[in-house]
This record gives sequence, C-alpha cells and structure tokens, in this order.
Amino acid sequence: IAKHFHCNSGTVWNILNNQGIKLRSIKKYSVNESFFEKIDTEEKSYIIGLLMADGCNYELKNVVKLAMIDEDIVEKVKTILNYTGPIYKYKPSKLGKNPYFVLQIFSKKLSQDLAKLGVVYNKTKLAKFPTVEQIPDYLIYHWIRGLHDGDGCIASNGHHTWLSRIVGTQHICI
Repeated sequence: IAKHFHCNSGTVWNILNNQGIKLRSIKKYSVNESFFEKIDTEEKSYIIGLLMADGCNYELKNVVKLAMIDEDIVEKVKTILNYTGPIYKYKPSKLGKNPYFVLQIFSKKLSQDLAKLGVVYNKTKLAKFPTVEQIPDYLIYHWIRGLHDGDGCIASNGHHTWLSRIVGTQHICI
C-alpha cells in the first residue's frame, strides 16, 4: 500500500489505526531493544542528545524517529542500534531545500526507555537537561555533543571570532 501511494509504511499504519482498523503486529525488522536500559557509554549518551534535538518518541504508538539532513549520522545511529530496517529519504517540497533522512523504529521497549531518559512526545516544550540518574556526569558532554549536532551550529563572523549555538527549551539552555 505504501509503495502504491508513494509514502512510508508508518503513514499507512497511522491512517488505518486512526480509522479503527485492527492491525496484526508483524515484527519485520530487528533492533537492540536493550540499548537505552543503562546509559554507560559515550555513544548512548550522544544518541540520546541527538534524539532530544532531531528525534521524536511517540510513546502511545511505540515509535522512535530520527530525522536529519545528515545521512551519515542517521546511518551510524542505525548501525549502532543494530537496526535492520530502512532509512527513508524525503525530498522537501520547497526548492533549494536539502533532502532529509528518517530512521523510524517501532519498539515499545526503546520508546519506554527513552521516555525515562527525557525523550518524550512533546519534547519541544517539555525537554529538560538530564539528571545524573539519567545521564552520568562523566557522559554529559557527549549528550551535549549530540544535542549540538541536532540543534546547534558553529559560525564565524570572518574576523577570527567563532560562535557556538544550541537551540532548546529554557531548562536545557540554562
């Protein structure tokens, strides 16, 4: 159905689900579902920061997404999570815009673990800086690095002055 209507399978699933059509759960792709159980590596901390910036977690539908224009980063996250599903490429409707790449993972376990780490559905308004229980102090710099890769930039005014910016909620920025 998705191929016929030139959309992804998640869109078809959402439409059918919203119409009350019962769907069988078919686990088509595999993923390391225990990846976010314990945050004890630089990679885990980095990916949580990245998801906080350019990801979303639909807990009610058990869907975790990462959407970025940086295909290589999305590919690395896919590899690190041992995800066997596809990366979707979308072309924006406006001219001059870059395509973006989406990793969409259906996993109740990943979604629940990420929610405990602060990556929640309405994170644009609710995002908070992680606690020490969520991300240990010695790994927080990698979380910030992930956040910066998603919602940050480095710029120069051309006179040997550099600026680093991160966009986020007041709680994160303070």
